[in-house]
Amino acid sequence: MFCAISGEAPREPVVSIKSGLLFEKSLILKHIADCGTDPENNEPLTVDDLISVKSASKVIKPRPPVATSIPTLLLTLQNEWDSVMLETHQLKQHYHSTRLELANALYEYDAAKRVIARLIKERDDARSTLSQFKASHGTSQSNGHAVASDNTTADVDMAPVTESALPEAMVQTINKTSEELSQTRRKRKAPETLATIEEIASMTEIAENTSIHTAKEPTSLSLDLFTADIDGNSISWALLAGKDGSVYILDASNKCESEISHAKAHSKPVTCAVWRGASKKSFITTSFDHTVKLWNVDRVKNSYKIKSAIVFDAHKDRATMVSVHPSGEFAISVGMDSIWAILDLDSGKIVASVSHPEITSGYTTVQFHPDGFLLGTGTNDSLIHLWDTKTLTKAHTFTGHLDGTITSIAFSENGYYLASTSDKETCVRFWDLRKLTNFYTLELGPIEGVTGIARVRFDHSGQYVGICVGNELRIHLVKKWDHVATFTNNGASLTDFAFGVDAKYVVMVGQERKLSFFSNAE
Repeated sequence: MFCAISGEAPREPVVSIKSGLLFEKSLILKHIADCGTDPENNEPLTVDDLISVKSASKVIKPRPPVATSIPTLLLTLQNEWDSVMLETHQLKQHYHSTRLELANALYEYDAAKRVIARLIKERDDARSTLSQFKASHGTSQSNGHAVASDNTTADVDMAPVTESALPEAMVQTINKTSEELSQTRRKRKAPETLATIEEIASMTEIAENTSIHTAKEPTSLSLDLFTADIDGNSISWALLAGKDGSVYILDASNKCESEISHAKAHSKPVTCAVWRGASKKSFITTSFDHTVKLWNVDRVKNSYKIKSAIVFDAHKDRATMVSVHPSGEFAISVGMDSIWAILDLDSGKIVASVSHPEITSGYTTVQFHPDGFLLGTGTNDSLIHLWDTKTLTKAHTFTGHLDGTITSIAFSENGYYLASTSDKETCVRFWDLRKLTNFYTLELGPIEGVTGIARVRFDHSGQYVGICVGNELRIHLVKKWDHVATFTNNGASLTDFAFGVDAKYVVMVGQERKLSFFSNAE
């Protein structure tokens, strides 16, 4: 009989009642002292679980001689050998268990790959079937209906949410607009009438308006400027939207001190209000009440009135922002339901409703590229997505922001740059759309009491960029990034601002009941 550990004939054989194997007593006692288990099956083992095996002849072991003698050296070597045998036995056990675990992992990996391949095939088959169904049956769409309610939020027929590819006519509009605008921009230079660095730096607050919104909900959430020739007159209007659900139109040519019209637009906060543009007196609003509304500004005798036109029922959660295509024929709204919807502003149809399986945190901001062929969206989880407007597919994702909600994105009029901000960073990140890289980060902090940035915008020439940070509006020169000016409202934090024509003036609003108009005194 041989020891299960050393493989040699034991001098003091013992048997483990847990495994039934024979061991050299000295070896097994050392193992019990180190591990407390049976070396074969790892069950708990004590000295009491060992049974001595009697032999026919018993040789009495001589007393150990002094440490310098050869017998003592041999005993020492024997003890070392016993230790080596114990360690070798443990290594063999570990090696065996590792092989079993590796084999199991390989089987699981192979099974996972097979499942993934099957799911991809099922997904592709489902997409193919859906495309064939849409091609053969089409997608039904309904029109919104015009209403004639003055300054009210009366019931309006809703345009239903649909999912489809863009109509060919809309694709042609996108192509035509993009081609025309891109050619024009290549030839365009900064206007001679553009405000100089010195003129912007010397601007002061020359007017303010404190009659907007309500004392209970004083915050303005959105600001947009509109300049065009309407009814034979050159007009410049400022559009404000607030937390109280109201919208105001102010005369920017009169330093926003006089009101053109106002209306109760939504029952809940209005998150965004933008002009439709294209020399049309209409604008679009989004709200916490999940709706997107198109409004007309009609001339009645010597005044203007805001009238509700179409309500788009495009979202199942808060509608957060809307951006109008450069053609002025359609717009795209986004919401916290992680959907962006294409809205036909002439027919009142919801042309398409787009979602993505990887985007579930909700959209917080949206902006069309100046040419209209590209769309940018910001999400609640610090991501910026670029979309192909014609194919409704995601083209790229920027992941440079470390944390927080994307509060604002803005395309430069040169078509090459995108700026973005977050509510958890006091910096502006600039992205090169040609190389798809974050080519510059403009650090503005740390600022006491400020954790993020509310808004970033380029002026129409693309020469200046403005940033709302805390209660300050900071203007910087693009490319050189030199600081040009800082405007403050001496009050609560700013929420939005806008450059006037040729950056000759700046309008800003915030969390208090006040609009500030900055320019050079005439």
